Amino acid sequence: MTEPNDPSIENPSDHSDHPDAMDDLDDPEVEARWLHERREEILAYLHGEGLQDARVGEEPAWWVAPYVAIWGVVSSQDPDTVTRWAICGDVPGDHVSVDRAADPREAMRAFATLWAEAATYMARGERHPTFMIGDGSQHAELAPMLASRAELLQEWADDSELWD
Repeated sequence: MTEPNDPSIENPSDHSDHPDAMDDLDDPEVEARWLHERREEILAYLHGEGLQDARVGEEPAWWVAPYVAIWGVVSSQDPDTVTRWAICGDVPGDHVSVDRAADPREAMRAFATLWAEAATYMARGERHPTFMIGDGSQHAELAPMLASRAELLQEWADDSELWD
């Protein structure tokens, strides 16, 4: 796992001012625009993480617009094999190896577990031993937001109806 990159996580329960919340996501053009924007977002994140050869498909492996998208990531050397999963949207950008999560649902669980753990460290004013969110100056503010994202992801991962 690497460092999630979004120090300004929004509150998932209040999307009245979320830019995409005002759009009609039932409109295929609006959803296509949202997906395109998330694709650009995740590619920029992955490249910023040093994964210069990372590639993703035109659509994520799983998504709920306007909240979250999970992308299968392949390298230019092996474009037929997913090597990691990446997440973006109204959550921190993050990625996990397929060694830890074989599919998007397992990836969601992995993100939820890591983020809940990180939120616990942040709430205590400590740095997580393997990664950092932001510069550390906003831990008290970000901890409850990250914990709420982790809880929501875990609920979604546990909801079989979302994965049929």
